[in-house]
Formats: sequence, C-alpha cells, structure tokens
Amino acid sequence: MTLNVPPVVGGGFVYTFGIDETPNVFGTCVYPSTTPCADKISFTNPTPPSAFFSIGGVDHTLQILGFSTDGGASITPEFISQEGTDNSADLYARLRARSDVPAPGALSLFAIGLAGLATRRRK
Repeated sequence: MTLNVPPVVGGGFVYTFGIDETPNVFGTCVYPSTTPCADKISFTNPTPPSAFFSIGGVDHTLQILGFSTDGGASITPEFISQEGTDNSADLYARLRARSDVPAPGALSLFAIGLAGLATRRRK
C-alpha cells in the first residue's frame, strides 16, 4: 500500500514549562497534597507566536491545550505532582492551520500520548 502524504517542511517549537517547587512541610502546602508537599507543573506559552511547519503548502502551528490524567475527559493547564511518588499525565495539543480566520474544520484535536513526557520521579 502506498500513502500519498504531503511533505512536512520546517518548523521548530519551543515551549516553556515551569515547576513551582514547594517547601516539603505539611501545613504549608499550596496545592492538594497526599505527602508534603506537591509541586505544580505548568506552561507559559501554549502557542509559540512564530513556530510553524508546512504540510502541503499550508502553514500549521501546535497549540498546547493542557494536561490530563483521565484519558482526556478533563484537560487542565497545570499538573500537580505529588512528592515521593511516580506521577504522569498525558499532554494534549491542537494542530492548527495558521491563518487569521481558521476555516471550519481546520482545527483537529489530537492527544500526544507520551505518558512519560510529563512524568516526574522523586526520591
């Protein structure tokens, strides 16, 4: 079987993830914690302004939607990582045609099922 897939040209994406590393003392926990004290992982630039790639001559960008720990039923812009445990979340994003007014159907949602992408291991 032969697939006729347009070539993908160019593109590089830089996303900034932040980690709010909290003090590990019960009573001072900022985020819901089962052990002292959970940390928060978030991103500051869900859509890089100039990052794009071209598929078949149409420019696209990748917009991060958020994290999910329940298979995409709920997506949040932050991930709470409990101390002393293995934590993971899926990262969801939207592939978007780059234009001033997206055409109907130009947006497609897909999951980046890299369970290890947002995984943190603490000892």
